[in-house]
Amino acid sequence: REEIAQNNASSREKIALLDQRIAENNAALREEIAQNNATLREKIALLDQRIAENNAALREEIAQNNAALKEEIAQNNAALKEEIAQNNAALKEEIAQNNAALKEEIAQSNASLREEIAQSNATLREKIAQNNAALREEIARSNAALREQIARNHANLIKWMFIFWIGQIGVIIGFLLAFLKG
Repeated sequence: REEIAQNNASSREKIALLDQRIAENNAALREEIAQNNATLREKIALLDQRIAENNAALREEIAQNNAALKEEIAQNNAALKEEIAQNNAALKEEIAQNNAALKEEIAQSNASLREEIAQSNATLREKIAQNNAALREEIARSNAALREQIARNHANLIKWMFIFWIGQIGVIIGFLLAFLKG
């Protein structure tokens, strides 16, 4: 019984250690996920800031060019109207190109971020699955060892019970023979 109790205590300690390992792994994975999320949020915020700065710069540039164009129109009249029209067309084209380039850059950044998030999620899922599999194997080995030990102890206990019973039967027969002779 004492040996069984010791085995049970040892098993409980092993299970407690396994539970602790699981908790530690889960905490580490949660922390890693939180760090990845924080990093991604920072990158997105930086991209948003860059976009806002670029848009503000473009608006300011457009406003300055329009003011300059209006002043030239007032000063130079008909001859400059054609030049202003050409400048306006060039500016619109430049703005369209800049907008297209910015949209493309944003789309590429978003795609890259989504891919990084997907890869991080896949890696984390794989790590969790590996940890779970390893823990299940370790628990299965521990259970098998415990069952084997319990079976050995059970057989040993039955052997000693039969020895005790045979001894008791011998004593009882001895008393009966002594009682019947006497």
